[in-house]
Amino acid sequence: MNRSLTLVLAVVALADFGCAGQGEDPRVQLMVRSASWMNARASSGMALPGPASLAVTLRVTNPQATPLSLATTHFVLATSDGYLYRGSASTSFFPGGCNANASVMAGASVECTVLFSLSGYSPVLQVGYEFDDRASTLVSLSVAACTFCGGQCVDLSSDPDHCGGCGQPV
Repeated sequence: MNRSLTLVLAVVALADFGCAGQGEDPRVQLMVRSASWMNARASSGMALPGPASLAVTLRVTNPQATPLSLATTHFVLATSDGYLYRGSASTSFFPGGCNANASVMAGASVECTVLFSLSGYSPVLQVGYEFDDRASTLVSLSVAACTFCGGQCVDLSSDPDHCGGCGQPV
């Protein structure tokens, strides 16, 4: 039986044009720089978490007077079914990954990547930062189809090796 996992992602115009997401909580500002699906192994040779890993590069700005933790448990990815995926512990080992032991100092910004391991079928809608008190700031993501065939993210409408379905060449 041929099964494929369809997941979706693309950055919305809000992020494409460099606007920072304020969300509900003014204690952090987020700007999505890029987002990309990762195969089972990154180019660095590092094994990635889960069947589908998403790398999201963010610019994190701290407008408050106290340091802001970059621990991956603060970063969330929201799907259309309301599920929140937490940033993966593997993030710190990924090239350019947010250092879980680091903080953004008052008035400063940092750019780093957070890995998310997805296991569900729901479209990705938002990426955000959640504080210990559960208040959060979220930045919207729009959706574009991506189907995983043999560990590769492919577009079934244009890939000649996967025309309309995994393993169906033109």
